[in-house]
Amino acid sequence: MINGLKRRLFLNHIEKRKIPLTRSNSSSILSNYNRVGVLISEEDCQDSEFKKLFKGLVNKAEICDLFKIGFKPNKETTDPLYFGISECNWFGVPQSAAIDAFVNREYDLLIVCLRQDSTVLEYIASLTQAKFIIGPNFKSLTDKGHLLFDLPNQFSFSVFKKQFQQFVPL
Repeated sequence: MINGLKRRLFLNHIEKRKIPLTRSNSSSILSNYNRVGVLISEEDCQDSEFKKLFKGLVNKAEICDLFKIGFKPNKETTDPLYFGISECNWFGVPQSAAIDAFVNREYDLLIVCLRQDSTVLEYIASLTQAKFIIGPNFKSLTDKGHLLFDLPNQFSFSVFKKQFQQFVPL
């Protein structure tokens, strides 16, 4: 009962904040992108395969922001592109200027490099100004993502990178 109430409050909050947005359904954006936002967990941003993927994006795009999400509570940081899971209110809405700035930035591509689904991802995917979303086939992305990958149970960035590069040239 409490979880149902939390969920309704969470979805109500998103609906109030949504602005009309036309996302591109054209795959031409996959080869002509200039502004890229990347979501990754703090723990994975040091992965060598991810670093290779991110380096390719940085070399191609004019703007490439790496937004890190910390799933471990209570980490202190001054990084403006970092969000800690403990910064959510009791029904799951992120209470962070960093998240608000990230979702309000206009990206050509939003690339989700997360291993797990979360309400934070659902919040970002629902409110982002990105024209095209790429990521794992998570429940929170099903009606918001344009290109969703099925990832094996044992997630690895080498598999993610191979699937990603089939559609997006670096």
